[in-house]
Amino acid sequence: AGDSAEGISAMVRLFEEEEAITEKPDEIPVTTLEGRIHFRDVTFAYVKGKTILEHVTFDVPPKTMLAVIGRSGAGKSTIVKLLYRHYDATSGAILVDGTDIREYKLRPYRRQIALVPQDIEIFNATVWENIAFGSKGFISSTTAVPGEQSSASRDEIIRVSRIAYAHDFIEEFPEGYDTLVGERGVRLSGGQRQRIGIARALLSNPSILIFDEATSSLDTESEQLIQKAMRDIARDYTMIVIAHRLSTIEHADAVMVLEDGKIAELGTHDDLLKQGNIYAKMRELQRLGEVRA
Repeated sequence: AGDSAEGISAMVRLFEEEEAITEKPDEIPVTTLEGRIHFRDVTFAYVKGKTILEHVTFDVPPKTMLAVIGRSGAGKSTIVKLLYRHYDATSGAILVDGTDIREYKLRPYRRQIALVPQDIEIFNATVWENIAFGSKGFISSTTAVPGEQSSASRDEIIRVSRIAYAHDFIEEFPEGYDTLVGERGVRLSGGQRQRIGIARALLSNPSILIFDEATSSLDTESEQLIQKAMRDIARDYTMIVIAHRLSTIEHADAVMVLEDGKIAELGTHDDLLKQGNIYAKMRELQRLGEVRA
């Protein structure tokens, strides 16, 4: 129990890290979003640094999936950071549901976005607690039994675990959902960690779901399960998928290729293959095993 409590404390510290963006007193409260995303002529540069994104414009309709690909340094992760408001655009605007995101109250806005990164943060706690961390009421409690204070029921956690293809492997653990996963989740494989991360993200009931290279270092079987989960949930969320493995994003509604901070190509998977340019060449090279995007 002591180890579990320490793991939960780490979660709370992570959540309570100081915000880099300051809020205005008249910002708009957010309770739910439809999830329409519009980058309008967005340029971004770090202070005194080189331009990372340059005049980027694109739309993501609600409950559709945009895949973003490009070589390292092309600006893929910067799009996620700007959407989440880790930083604000240097010029241009990012609108969600037609409103500039700088007008929204920061924390309620961020609660509408869930991220599944490449490296899932796993805490020294039970499987149940690691997933329940995604529920909105989870970390408000300072009592000794954090899982019981979660706003999520056991049934909800099992439901999202099934969607994430995590339930079966969890049930195989000696204590099921009450199994302690160890420091940094040492008892979990990479694919299991990712699926717990997906379950956690779904439990937060977001409007926008972001996968940031979530399958890039997984074995083929784990990648296929996560692709399956992504296809299953694609119709329920606005999704942005940053991918290294192009096989991950064949079912995306649109694919955007970034090069040096600019949009080089934007279209469907089939359209970009027919055009035979950057995306088609990257896919062919990757298929032959020569490079990874």
